[in-house]
Amino acid sequence: MKDGYLLDTHYLIWWLHGDKRKLGKAWAFIASNRCFASSVSVWEMRQKEQTGRVRFDTPNLMSLLVAGGITEIALNSEHVETAFGLNAMHSDMHDRLLVATAKVSGLTFVTRDGEILERAATLLRGKLIEM
Repeated sequence: MKDGYLLDTHYLIWWLHGDKRKLGKAWAFIASNRCFASSVSVWEMRQKEQTGRVRFDTPNLMSLLVAGGITEIALNSEHVETAFGLNAMHSDMHDRLLVATAKVSGLTFVTRDGEILERAATLLRGKLIEM
């Protein structure tokens, strides 16, 4: 188990783009706490980039996040197995994998996704915050 916070992908996008307006109070929170980024978020960000929804000017997103003080957490088989048990929780596989990673790793999940906030609260037992 780890102490810290797993950031949902939208926070990582805003962090990489230096968007303090969208991050709001999360900017200082991320800068002053042990925060993690999942390899699932890199996959999701690259998919968003391929569809033109976001743009990054780097071949290695995780290295930028790590350089910014965010710790990488890799996807493992326990995360995957847990995520497949969450099919009813959320329609998005990325989100299920992120919630499963937080649960298995003992991290608090940080998100603004209303569907996750509503449906994962019991599963994460107090280890879910909106910022």
